[in-house]
Amino acid sequence: MKNNRIKKLLLLPALVLLAAVMVLVIFSYQRRFMKTEVDRFSSEDGQYRLVITEIGLPDFPDGDTRCRLTLRGRVRKIKELETVVHNDGLRASKDQFEAVWQEQSVLVKVEEGNGDTAEYELFYDGR
Repeated sequence: MKNNRIKKLLLLPALVLLAAVMVLVIFSYQRRFMKTEVDRFSSEDGQYRLVITEIGLPDFPDGDTRCRLTLRGRVRKIKELETVVHNDGLRASKDQFEAVWQEQSVLVKVEEGNGDTAEYELFYDGR
């Protein structure tokens, strides 16, 4: 009887520790690796798609947001570019991105929190 009581007393701190570790793992995953689709654009002819994904959460408290720009053709991924959006600790939103489809590329305009606009050009041939 005394043996069972000791086991129960040892089990409680172990469960609390396990729960704390699980919370830390989930929080760390969300801060660094969680992918959230922000927006998706398609070319006029439907041959190309641009997917904008936020990676993790912005750095605390007034940090940058990591985003991935992925250009896809009908069958395969053509180009993938990771970029940093200076957004004063806010998450990326649809309103910040604009895609301008050109003959050889797509021009992605990113409006940042400080009023600047960054431009990234992704070519259809992958260069």
